Amino acid sequence: MDDAIKLKDVTRSELFTLLDGISGEKDLVIDPQLIKVLDHFTNFSTLKKHGTVKMLRLDDTHIDSPTKNRVYLMRPRPHLCQTVISQVRGEKKKKESHNYYLFAVPRMTQACNNLLELHGLVEEIQVSDWPLDLIPLDKDLLSLELPAAFSDFYVAGDQHDVRTVAQSLITLQSLYGKIPQVHGIGRYSAMVKDLYQILDEDQRSGSSFTYDSGVPRIDQLILLDRGCDWVTPLCAPTTYEGLLDDVFGIQNGFVEFGKNVTGKEKPVRLLLNSSSSVYADIRSRHFSAVHPFLSDLIKQLQVGYDVSGVLSAALISAQRHFQGIMRACVTRTLHCSLLCTCSCIAHESIVSLNAAR
Repeated sequence: MDDAIKLKDVTRSELFTLLDGISGEKDLVIDPQLIKVLDHFTNFSTLKKHGTVKMLRLDDTHIDSPTKNRVYLMRPRPHLCQTVISQVRGEKKKKESHNYYLFAVPRMTQACNNLLELHGLVEEIQVSDWPLDLIPLDKDLLSLELPAAFSDFYVAGDQHDVRTVAQSLITLQSLYGKIPQVHGIGRYSAMVKDLYQILDEDQRSGSSFTYDSGVPRIDQLILLDRGCDWVTPLCAPTTYEGLLDDVFGIQNGFVEFGKNVTGKEKPVRLLLNSSSSVYADIRSRHFSAVHPFLSDLIKQLQVGYDVSGVLSAALISAQRHFQGIMRACVTRTLHCSLLCTCSCIAHESIVSLNAAR
């Protein structure tokens, strides 16, 4: 089984186990930063099979729902925990009756436990952990998707994500075997390495634990602090993928386009990974070479489509093939539109900069 699929299956199964442990129907209130992350593992249709009747966004608004059970799925950030506390206390004052559950991702923190205790809600809200760490964004890309980690480490001095990173290395070993050598460069990387070794020793001492007996597929692992390389994030991207991220922003493997790109009122969200042969072909190309490449492919696809119109009556089996061709053509046309939008934005920026001078 593909390792990314295996990791997804295990993580998905753990979430379903938590949901199935709550009898009856339930509302699922999700941390906004986890909505796109959740799309990598499941969808609403599947969640309905596990008792979920509504999926709601966690914010300050009052939740008007008669459903008895409510599940908060969130990263244990103090401001989000405070939002949950405000909602629960407000409903208690209104005599609304609900059973409250909090699934912390990847685990509950002492700071949030202290908040629940301070407001007397330790008994009211049942807390469980959904141990989500590595997220397979692509077949060759695993990410923790912790957008606040940088500011936590370097601004707030909050080090609680050190354990998250260390635990993710244990997950990595479960997929690829024991990692013989781990190197840490920088203060936080050294902390991660030390904690990883402790967790690894604790796990290996467990009587039921065994590593993959095969040859390890990772010879060395190098941990590098962001603080050791401040320059790279400031470099201008020259690939198509880098351009998309610079102009539109890629979050959790998804990019969202507005009316200026699609011509539609409702935003269009596109998953960017190698499952799309179109994107796999162009993601690493220099952005100046993408438009000519796509134009040539669209012409080739159009020829294929014209031929299919002649042969479709005689060769029904070819229909599916040419439907795939048309889907590819639509995708390539979208990417051409994206390039045009990026070029316009870049041109406007240059004009504004020259005018300022």
